[in-house]
Amino acid sequence: MSNNIEEYFKSRCSNHEMHEGRNLLPCICERLDKIRSRNKIRNVISGIAASILLITSVYFGYNSFQTEFTIKNTLAQDDNQQVNTPKVTNAVTLTNEIEASNTIKQVEVGSIINESVTVLGKYRGQVIILPDQSRISLEKGSSISYHPQFGIDNRKITFSGIAYFEITPDKNKPFIIETNNSITKVVGTAFNLVAIAGMPDQISVTSGIVEFGDSQSKIKTRIVKGQKAEIIASEVKVERIRNNNFMSWKTGSLVFEETPLKEIIPVVKQYFEKDLILQNPALQNCTFSGQFEKPELKDFLDVLSLSLNIEYKIKGKKVILTGAGCGK
Repeated sequence: MSNNIEEYFKSRCSNHEMHEGRNLLPCICERLDKIRSRNKIRNVISGIAASILLITSVYFGYNSFQTEFTIKNTLAQDDNQQVNTPKVTNAVTLTNEIEASNTIKQVEVGSIINESVTVLGKYRGQVIILPDQSRISLEKGSSISYHPQFGIDNRKITFSGIAYFEITPDKNKPFIIETNNSITKVVGTAFNLVAIAGMPDQISVTSGIVEFGDSQSKIKTRIVKGQKAEIIASEVKVERIRNNNFMSWKTGSLVFEETPLKEIIPVVKQYFEKDLILQNPALQNCTFSGQFEKPELKDFLDVLSLSLNIEYKIKGKKVILTGAGCGK
């Protein structure tokens, strides 16, 4: 081994005379000094790199936490399950667990960062309990969102989809629901609200009184128990509720009593999520009677087609009805 070391330094110290190692020592010392200097530089660079990596990881980890986080909660897939949404003041104090899809989104208010609580319906009939104890049953795919200080200054939410609302009374803080096309204002009542893109906003009141109107108009129409209303061309059209099919998405019950086919079309769209297409315009005035409990689409169409003497064909999201109809 000593021979190998001597050979290494001889090769590196060619300018020195090598007589029995007498002139080798100065060369060895010089080479060792250079090696130690390089190692020191490497150690310094490694230390700087490690420090930069640590600072970067802490920064982005904190930033990610501040930007958006998802709060988890396990929900059983049944109609009796509910989500209690917490009162939130900031991301740190939000410790309650919510359904996994319910996210806390940050919005800028002046120099203070606040969060907007958003709840998405994961299945039909999912129940949400708001901080004021108001109860909302959501259709799958529907959503609500509200400010963290909901119930302190006001009770305002934004909404899209289909839902049944049971509002806790509070005369000092009316409950306000904003959609893309309408505004609903209540004190304490129960109603079904539909706000789906491509369809008029509709409301059906089962108790109490609501004020309902176009989002761009200051004029609101009072709707009372037993009435329904929809917004058409910025105007509110009110009529009496003839049946409870507006609640079929929640109850699973469909009831028709001499109901014109043109009135069955929106029920089919809401319950089965299918568009009913009439190839013969005369079919829309054919009437149908029948009662169903949580029916499958095919079972419903079999009974309908047999009763009205028509034929149907399912094509994707559409159901096409053909024939003379009306039992002829």
